[in-house]
Amino acid sequence: MKTDFYVYVWRRAGGVPCYVGKGRGRRWRQHGPNGGNPWLAKIFAKEAEEMRVEFVATGLTESDAFALERELIAKYGRRKTGGTLVNMTDGGEGTAGREFKHSCRSKKRMSVSQRKRFENAIEREKISAATREAMQRPEVRERYLEVRKLIAARPEFREKISLATKGRKLTAEHKAKIGAGNRGKKVTEETRAKMSAWQIGRKMSKDARQKMSDAAKRRFSNPEQREVASRAGKLGAAQRWHPTPEVRT
Repeated sequence: MKTDFYVYVWRRAGGVPCYVGKGRGRRWRQHGPNGGNPWLAKIFAKEAEEMRVEFVATGLTESDAFALERELIAKYGRRKTGGTLVNMTDGGEGTAGREFKHSCRSKKRMSVSQRKRFENAIEREKISAATREAMQRPEVRERYLEVRKLIAARPEFREKISLATKGRKLTAEHKAKIGAGNRGKKVTEETRAKMSAWQIGRKMSKDARQKMSDAAKRRFSNPEQREVASRAGKLGAAQRWHPTPEVRT
């Protein structure tokens, strides 16, 4: 577990706190005049020489840093609640209390920027490595599952995902990576129980059943897909009815 996180406070003239943040390395410098917080950038533009940074605590784990960040934001208060901070959220890992919203133009620019990043193989590998590392933490996995449940519960989100992925064709390289990632992967009994509990009592709409039926028909209209399904079915049946005998020594 990494313990190189810290919590810092940017203070204006007279020691008035205006921003609380958490990070590691040079993160504290990023929330300066060129950071993503427009209100903090305005303060720097007017009072750059008077601005001072205070490191409240160092050598923290990420969860401890998040907890202290939330505590300090609640202590000093955000401007919208009568405090002095220009933080856009209440701190921590989520976006609770966020009041700043990106414009459609800004969202489009960010989307284009992200697409360009994913076109770079080195950047893709960096993102993939960071995601794998983050998913090792139970709190991250739990939050991911909560988000997935929210998406599954809202038809408009499902429709957006469906429209975005409809007609999308995976490259042979992408398919190979997915296959390699799933090959030999074992699902724990706990995970199986959770998957089963989630499916029990779940009712699919007539439209959803029709879509699944159409997708299955399209797959089986492809000779290669039929051959793959046939081999998988035969292998599964053989393993069920003719298990490999134990080797005795």
